[in-house]
Amino acid sequence: NGTSANTKFTNCLFEGNTATTRGGAIDIRGNTPTINKCIFKNNSSPLGGAIGNFSGRPTIVNSVFRGNSTTGNGPAYGGPTTNFGAIFTNCTFFGNINTRTAASTGYSAALQIPAAAATTATYPDNKSYIYNCIFYGNKRGDGTNATDQDIQGITGNINVYNTITQNYAAGTNVQRNIDPLFRNTTDENDPFFLRLVETSTGINAGDNSYIAGY
Repeated sequence: NGTSANTKFTNCLFEGNTATTRGGAIDIRGNTPTINKCIFKNNSSPLGGAIGNFSGRPTIVNSVFRGNSTTGNGPAYGGPTTNFGAIFTNCTFFGNINTRTAASTGYSAALQIPAAAATTATYPDNKSYIYNCIFYGNKRGDGTNATDQDIQGITGNINVYNTITQNYAAGTNVQRNIDPLFRNTTDENDPFFLRLVETSTGINAGDNSYIAGY
């Protein structure tokens, strides 16, 4: 947490971590970490239950966020306005929860994308991008299902492509209010856990051009 190196995390499990301010598992400060094939499970903090972005720009690929929680905003990811955005590709957000029981308008059950700091030479792009992702089974404490349930933030900073959402409609090739049809959502030891059935509308719905080096 809080390192200045551009760290790479591959095939890591972040489970059961907590923080009192932000980023239960990882708190990003002034760096551009790459997170690939990682699982964030049952982490919590008041802002960004799994990942908090204070002043960096992470690239998160092929990763799963499930069972993370917050009492504030962004059970999977969130941060203050000093951040420089994030890139999510081929990620699954399932069963994350915002436990805030008061009116939850503006409080996400998955990603919180706030306004970002002004671009710099180090960070020429401060927008957030969501490619080929799935949001399902994420909940808010007040039980409402609104357009900001999956992704909340500044509209101009959010760019969503080829993604299945619960109720977020903006973007390109967004499948809204669609059950992705996971084969198994209860047994994480099952090799088909959070894998799609063959009839899922998510099969071949992604765009490989969003994957670096493909």
